[in-house]
Amino acid sequence: MATFEDEFRKMHVRALRRDSTKVMADTLARAREITGTASSPDGSITVVVDSTGMLTSLDLGTSRQANATLTAQVTAAIQKAAARARAEVRNLYATLVDGGVIDELPDWLPEPPHVMPPPVPPPAQEEEPLEPRLSEDAW
Repeated sequence: MATFEDEFRKMHVRALRRDSTKVMADTLARAREITGTASSPDGSITVVVDSTGMLTSLDLGTSRQANATLTAQVTAAIQKAAARARAEVRNLYATLVDGGVIDELPDWLPEPPHVMPPPVPPPAQEEEPLEPRLSEDAW
């Protein structure tokens, strides 16, 4: 069974053969509209990037995590969203290569980066209540 992407690619290649200038302009317009969205593993952070990987939206939710963990999760979510957008743009341009409109993918279109998973925060430790102490020099 062919996937939607396979069918789209076949139709796109047929259209390329008919009017490559219009299809190229349409492809560029479509590429500019692509976005990538990703969330942290716990769902507390959501980011959206444009087709170039530029951050366009950041939602930190109501997270109360330590700053280092929060920063690592934000960074990982941004990288994940950028990789998704970049992969979609590469797939779009691959149809131009398949249709013979261009010989190869543009140089400015790098491979999607390998995304490292964010560090797992350590489990929260409950603080022990302080025991009342009397001191002679308290007053």
